[in-house]
Amino acid sequence: ASPPLPDMFRPSRQPSLALAIGEDKVVFIDDSEAARVVEGKLRSAAVVGIDLEWSSRGDWLQPTLALMQLATTDEVFLLDLAATAMREPVAALLKMLFAP
Repeated sequence: ASPPLPDMFRPSRQPSLALAIGEDKVVFIDDSEAARVVEGKLRSAAVVGIDLEWSSRGDWLQPTLALMQLATTDEVFLLDLAATAMREPVAALLKMLFAP
């Protein structure tokens, strides 16, 4: 008999990276006023990290963007892309970040 295959889905015992900032520096943003505050903070940041999360709710063949994560060296901003009120503020943030 063949030896059993390794369990590829078991929990990893590898060490993971820890967030170098406290949870109090992770801020959920779901309105335009808070987005304006974020824009001001990002303008003065030397580096901004961006990550996008997709929603699998509804039609899994056509997922939609659900969350944008913007991070500086000292803060993380979680932008709720599902909130209708966030469309214009997010567009303004992206224009500011990617302007030549």
